[in-house]
Amino acid sequence: MNDIVPPVYAALALVFLGLFAASALQGASAQLAHARSLRLAGAAALFAALACLCVALLPWVGRFALVLATTLMLGSYAAMYLRIRSWHRPVGNAWIAWTTLAVVLLCALNGLLVAMHVPIPVRVVYQCVLANGLLAMALYELQRAPSEVGGTQLQILRWSLLAMMVFLTVWGWVVYQQQTYRGVVVFQMNLSEPWLAFVLRLFVTACLLLAHISSNAYALEQMTSLRMKTLSQLTQVEEENHYLEQILKEKSDMLRTASFAVRSQNLPAIVSSLSHEINQPLGAIRLNADYLMADIDHMAPAERQHVLAQLVKCSESISGVLVSFRRFFEVPVELHPIEMNSLLTDLTRGLRTEFLHKAVHVAYEPGAPVHVHGDAVQMESAVTGVIEHLLSLPAPGVTRLRIECSQVNSFAVVSVLCVESSISNDELQNTFDTSTKDNSGSFRSGLWLSRAIVEHHGGAMSVCVTDGFWGISLQLPCLKDMNS
Repeated sequence: MNDIVPPVYAALALVFLGLFAASALQGASAQLAHARSLRLAGAAALFAALACLCVALLPWVGRFALVLATTLMLGSYAAMYLRIRSWHRPVGNAWIAWTTLAVVLLCALNGLLVAMHVPIPVRVVYQCVLANGLLAMALYELQRAPSEVGGTQLQILRWSLLAMMVFLTVWGWVVYQQQTYRGVVVFQMNLSEPWLAFVLRLFVTACLLLAHISSNAYALEQMTSLRMKTLSQLTQVEEENHYLEQILKEKSDMLRTASFAVRSQNLPAIVSSLSHEINQPLGAIRLNADYLMADIDHMAPAERQHVLAQLVKCSESISGVLVSFRRFFEVPVELHPIEMNSLLTDLTRGLRTEFLHKAVHVAYEPGAPVHVHGDAVQMESAVTGVIEHLLSLPAPGVTRLRIECSQVNSFAVVSVLCVESSISNDELQNTFDTSTKDNSGSFRSGLWLSRAIVEHHGGAMSVCVTDGFWGISLQLPCLKDMNS
C-alpha cells in the first residue's frame, strides 16, 4: 500500500498543478469578471494539488500530512463554491474574505480537535459534516447557474459533487466503523480500513478532478458564447453605424437640395434686386462718362481725377454686387455618377402636367445608357430651365418638343429641339444674352442659370440648328469607365 500511494497522488498533484497553470494563464488575459472566476478556479486547483502532495508524502511525514491534506481539500471545496457562485452573481472581495475567514476558523477547530486528542469518530463526523456542507452549498449555487450554454458540463459537475458527497459519507462511515467496532463489515466481510480508505480517498480525488475539468469546460463555453455574442453585437453596431451614416448623408443631400430649391424659387425677386443694384452704378457711370467726354478739353486736372475716381468706384460697386450674387448661388457640389436617360425620363414624367396644360407634345425615346459625373438636382434644374425657356417663346409658340440624349466621343449631348423653325436670327443670337427680357418685361433668368450650372459641371451649352429644327444643346463630360 505504501508503495503505490506516493506515485499515484504525485501524478494527481501534477494534474491539478496543470489546471492551476492553465487558469492562471487565462486569468491574466481575461476581463475583470472572468479573471476573478479563473483566479478562484486556480486557487481550488492549487489547494487540491497541495492536498495530493501531502498524501503522497504520507509515508515520510506521518499522520500530520492527513490533517494538512484534509484542511487543503476543504479549502479547495470552498474555492469551488465561490467560483460556482460567481457564475450567476458578482462575488466581491468582501464575500471572498468572509468565506475564507469562516473556512480558516472551521479548519482551525479541526486542528484543535486533533491537538486535544478528541476521539477519532467525533473528528471524522465533524470533517464529514464540514466537507459535505461546503459541497452542498456548491450544489445550491450550481442550481442557479445559467444553463443556456454548457448544460452538459453542468450535469457532469452536479453528478461529480453528488458522488463526492456519497464517497465522503461512506469514507466517514468506514472510519467510524473501524474505530468503534475494530473492523469494517460489509456483506459479512471484514474489510481492511487502510485499503478501503485509500480507495475511497482516490475516488473522492478523481471526482474532484472531474468537477474541476467540467467547471473549466463550462466556463470556457460561457466565455466563447459571450465572445461570439459580443462579436455579433459589434457587427450589428457597425451595420447600424453604416446605416446611420447613409441616413446622415441623405439628410445632408436633402438639405443641400432644399437650399438650392429655395434659392431657385426666389430667383425672380433676386434678379429684380440685382437689376436695381446694378442699374444705379451703371447710370452713374454713363452720366460721368458723358460728362467726361463732353468737357474733357476744358476740365481741370483735379476735376478730371474726381470723375475718373467716380467711374472706378461705380465699377467696383458693380463687381461687389456680382460677387455677392455669385456667392449666394455657390453650393458645394458632391459629384456622383448620373445616368442621363433615367434623369430625362423622370424629368419628362414630372413635367407631364405642364406639357398637357400648354398642349405641348414631347417626343423622347431613351437610348443607350450615358453616364456623367455631377449633381443630379442641379443637372435636372439645368434641363428644366432649358425646357421652360423654350416653352416661354412668343407666338406662335412651341407645340412640339423633341428631346435627344446620345454620346459623342467623350461627351454626353442632351438636345432639346423645337419642331417649329420660326425663330429669327436676332432671337437666335440673343438666346444667352442675360439682359434680354421676355414679353412681360422680366429677365429670362432660367436659361443663363442653366448655362452656369452646366459650365460649373465642366460642360458647355449652345444653340443648335439641324434638319430644320433648332434648339439648345448641353454637352457634359462622360464617365468613360462606366460607359465603356
